Amino acid sequence: MSLTNAVNDGPPSKRVAPALAASRVLIFDIETIPARVEFDTYDLKMRNPYIPHKAVKEPGRMLAWGAQWYHEPTKVMYRDVRHPDMLEDLWQLIDSASYVVTFNGDRFDLKKVRGYFARAGLPPFRQPKSIDLIKTARTFGFESGSLDYTCRMFGVRRKIDNGGANLWRACLAGDDKAWRDMRTYCVGDVRATTDLWDALRPWVPGHPIMGYPGDDQTRCPRCLSTEVTDVGAVQAQVIRYRQFRCSSCTGLFRTTVHSRTGIVRAL
Repeated sequence: MSLTNAVNDGPPSKRVAPALAASRVLIFDIETIPARVEFDTYDLKMRNPYIPHKAVKEPGRMLAWGAQWYHEPTKVMYRDVRHPDMLEDLWQLIDSASYVVTFNGDRFDLKKVRGYFARAGLPPFRQPKSIDLIKTARTFGFESGSLDYTCRMFGVRRKIDNGGANLWRACLAGDDKAWRDMRTYCVGDVRATTDLWDALRPWVPGHPIMGYPGDDQTRCPRCLSTEVTDVGAVQAQVIRYRQFRCSSCTGLFRTTVHSRTGIVRAL
């Protein structure tokens, strides 16, 4: 997929969970600049070199970010270091989100932004529920757990090729075309992650409950659909629960209504 036209590449995918409009779901991705380090060559091992903190001359920082509210499928927000309020704008989005959807966000994006915000003197943001899709991707046993390969396996919009580290170097050198390509790449990651969440939703283990509409209807916790079918009981160690399948997203869930049963346990 070309970097030139990927930002507006086709219409947004069909949302399988329109009821989530009120759930404040933010999908985001960040691009970073690694730390600048200096050390003697004899300290460098062939693989996984240890870099002492004294060798860090300039800490890593954020280069750009892209973000999208799930209920606004045609709008993807973007900021980079040329924007004076880049960090503040992302802080406001995360602080107002009830849920964040990322790919490797628990180990990378969310940790990084916490550090960037703290260093910038921003207060802690209200903690959203995290849905990190890489954890689901790794449960399938695919040949690769990357965003691009997982999108390929599910037939959804794929990650855009960024051309490698030269794009980052060109951006830092002030190349306008490189900055346009960075925007296309970052926005493409957000859109790919959004489409992948729609595809993976029924498979996400322990998916958080996406809101509480306040009625007495049995709803799917993943997409809030009321189109659910009772598929029988599921037996835990002692308690038996009712299990349902959602007709909208196909996910399984069980209710909190349960009964205790007498069972025989192996010793």
